[in-house]
Amino acid sequence: MKVDVRHLEHRLRSRDQKGTIYDYEAIMLNKKEYVPFKRYVGKHVLFVNVATYCGLTAQYPDNGGIQGEVLRNPVKTERQSLSTRSGGAPVGRAESQWDWLAFVKGRKASSLERVNQEDDYESEQTKLNALQEELKPFGLVVLGFPCNQFGKQEPGDNKEILPGLKYVRPGGGFVPNFQLFEKGDVNGEKEQKVFSFLKHACPHPSEILGTFKSISWDPVRVHDIRWNFEKFLVGPDGIPVTRWSHQATVSLVKADIVAYLKQFKTQ
Repeated sequence: MKVDVRHLEHRLRSRDQKGTIYDYEAIMLNKKEYVPFKRYVGKHVLFVNVATYCGLTAQYPDNGGIQGEVLRNPVKTERQSLSTRSGGAPVGRAESQWDWLAFVKGRKASSLERVNQEDDYESEQTKLNALQEELKPFGLVVLGFPCNQFGKQEPGDNKEILPGLKYVRPGGGFVPNFQLFEKGDVNGEKEQKVFSFLKHACPHPSEILGTFKSISWDPVRVHDIRWNFEKFLVGPDGIPVTRWSHQATVSLVKADIVAYLKQFKTQ
């Protein structure tokens, strides 16, 4: 699949937008406990909107992402100055040596040495659970947010989500090893505030919102999430770093994160 040249255009984050994820909180699934995201100060946090009955739920234990065009949309933070072939959004807070464009073009073995030895990144069997397990020692925290806005693929209430994952899809006794939060909206009038922040910090790299039949929320905004399993990476200072489309495979997301973590360690 060819990359649409329109994704080469850079869209800048609003320079007057301030704040971090530490200004927000969410309720843990099945525990009714508020978690302030300031709990994750100093951690690299991966936000994922999930849905139990989506075909991409294979990403929980086993990557089922779509092959072909992979979309990212990074921003520049105080520590990272990112560029990309697919619609990057540098912020301009400070310059650094991190060159996202060079990494994407080269696809060299830019990784933490131990993880690089364990995974050649050619396999599409990377798991979200494995992602959390393997990169936890390097400060990565994966957070999942169930949502029913895309194809109505999270139809149950909160108490049905974990049993659905365990016995139905992906099934086989699967239990996520990362934190899930209560079901909620990520687009529209009732969207969770942390997703409002993430979406504006990392504009979507695609100009295509989708078909009318796939849009169930109102109002519709240009930076809205398009489907289940989009991902946002936030740095240890609470500032968003980059965003991936649902089309990005978990193995590629892992490779990008590992490259970022290695570059981060050298600064």
